[in-house]
Amino acid sequence: MKKELTGKERMTAWKNLPEPKPSWENFKFMLGGGETPESALKRWREWDKKGWTASSQRSKLVMELGSLRQDLGFLQPDIRYKWNQKELIDKIEYLQHRINMKEFF
Repeated sequence: MKKELTGKERMTAWKNLPEPKPSWENFKFMLGGGETPESALKRWREWDKKGWTASSQRSKLVMELGSLRQDLGFLQPDIRYKWNQKELIDKIEYLQHRINMKEFF
């Protein structure tokens, strides 16, 4: 049975990984399956080659923009803001479209 790493051991292992390396959050998640730091790094690099990391970042950004758009829609607008609200929502939707079309990364 493999020995689970303590929090300090995981942090030390992550700091000692060669670049490029996964984010700390991704690294912790990968070690949860009982992997060694080296195998977690290898698996992350395979994912990164396939573009899954960029795709995941794109998805998160689109979701955050969607959340912002929804929050804008629930604001109680006064007369001046009412006209700007639609314009801001349209800009956010345009950015979401451009992100989905992979124009940024």
